[in-house]
Amino acid sequence: MNNEINEPLAASRLKNLVDAWNQSSFEAYSRDFTQYLVDHYNPAYFARIRSQCGQWLSSQYLGCLNQGRHQVHLWRARFERSANDALFSLTLTGDGRISALLKRFSKV
Repeated sequence: MNNEINEPLAASRLKNLVDAWNQSSFEAYSRDFTQYLVDHYNPAYFARIRSQCGQWLSSQYLGCLNQGRHQVHLWRARFERSANDALFSLTLTGDGRISALLKRFSKV
């Protein structure tokens, strides 16, 4: 991947994440992770966050930030057990692996 924004790849990775999340499958959820992320994002954490948030209801693509050799794709996400939107970021490496992800819920 070069500096061109690869929204279709990011959308494909997100679809896999959402499907795996809603099936409570950590193995499928982490399939496209870099080894570093696999080593630091464990099944117990996934299960705890998954039980707090419930089903992943929807996502709306917001855009992409180029950060060195990585692309950080941003979505507005809705979860079953939250009245508020969440900001979800997905960082892709040059070869399209997921090197970071983050869900942020605003506490206003």
